[in-house]
Amino acid sequence: MICYHADTRKHLIQDGYVSTTPTGGWRDAGPQIRHERGSTSGLSLQTTTKNMTDYNKKVRAVILAALMVFSVFAGTVALSGSAAAAAGTPVLQNESLSPTSVAQTTVTHDVSFDVDNYSATGDSTTEISISAGSFADADLEVTDVDNTTTLSGKAVSTASGSSIDITTNGKQNVSISGTVTIDWSGTTSGDKTVNINAYDGSATATGTVDANTPVTVTVSSSTTRSNPGAGDADSQVYNGSTVFQGEEDITFVDSSGNQLDSLTGTSGDAEGQTLTIPIDDDQATGQYDENGPDQFQDSVYGVTVLQPQIEDLEILNTNGEDIAGGSVREGEGGASGPNTGTGSGDLDVVADYNYEESENIELTVEDDTGLDVTGDALTQNGGPAVKGANTDGEDVTWNLDLTDLGTGTYTVTVAGSDDLDFGSATESTTITVTGDDDITNDLDMETATRGVRT
Repeated sequence: MICYHADTRKHLIQDGYVSTTPTGGWRDAGPQIRHERGSTSGLSLQTTTKNMTDYNKKVRAVILAALMVFSVFAGTVALSGSAAAAAGTPVLQNESLSPTSVAQTTVTHDVSFDVDNYSATGDSTTEISISAGSFADADLEVTDVDNTTTLSGKAVSTASGSSIDITTNGKQNVSISGTVTIDWSGTTSGDKTVNINAYDGSATATGTVDANTPVTVTVSSSTTRSNPGAGDADSQVYNGSTVFQGEEDITFVDSSGNQLDSLTGTSGDAEGQTLTIPIDDDQATGQYDENGPDQFQDSVYGVTVLQPQIEDLEILNTNGEDIAGGSVREGEGGASGPNTGTGSGDLDVVADYNYEESENIELTVEDDTGLDVTGDALTQNGGPAVKGANTDGEDVTWNLDLTDLGTGTYTVTVAGSDDLDFGSATESTTITVTGDDDITNDLDMETATRGVRT
């Protein structure tokens, strides 16, 4: 309640009503109450009761005018949107395909993608095509996104050749997912593409796509691993592969794309033994498959477990002779790179190992104090320290220049670059660098004394 004194009367205002006397009745004061200075009483409070009809009409007129403007604007946006994505211009998005690293064998891939804005009438076609290999099978489900229902009437063409067609009728927005099986065995190694194209039945125009297509699939030179020599990167291992004690980053995958958690040994020390990932460092070597002690069969998924080994390690001088464990004069480094120096300025470290399918091999050089000098020892073109052999088992070679490191005995070690750095998977040898004034026979490692017949 607000109370003001004006002359000898009290004007009481409360909740939009006014009383002119302290004991008088209440009457409507209306929404407008204004106060102004009077000429005799100092401050007077004047109440005005006014009919709101004209006021409300003006407000309604303003609101209606605004609504009309906004309605026209909204209509313009809707038409513009329709023109930008007219039916008959399908839009491909969210394309996904895995795995994207495969061996030269038959692989089942998971695939999914969405197609929006097909026309609402007639047949529309979505095509999956490949630049190499051939389709062997397809199991695809088509979902009507607008009604979140699976379409039972879709038509998937026979999975053969280089393309598959999925036909839908009268559905504007669809989601397609499932598996496609591709035979990569007849392809060369390298990057291949999987394209997804959308065609509207009424326009037969290729739809727009996002950055996810085409999908690149890398085919390895191996027939049994998706990513040979990958080390800490996961690699799918297929039927007939060789795996090694101590391996961790692999997955057993059969020809249907199913992951296998374990296998059972079929014979010898492996018979009845369980093989899982990671593989134990002392896992029994031999053959393992899904059937266990039953006869190992080509039609049953199976692998062979071997012990990882460095099969040979040599240090070759400029004459191509192996002086590992011996000595070499200091000599001079090659001014123009490998194979141009003398003595310890031009040494080739050559390693042969059996687990090139599993991971790469790494070189380490240490001086006689145990300091790692690998980076300094490798010539400009002799590195990097980690290298890999091809799956045909070629040797791996590094070129060393020790002339700037001084005389002394150097330890040269090779081992797997990831998991396989234990036991027979690693090997070391030494090379002693002597001063140029020392006389040393690099072939038989016997020291000759000046003035004594040898």
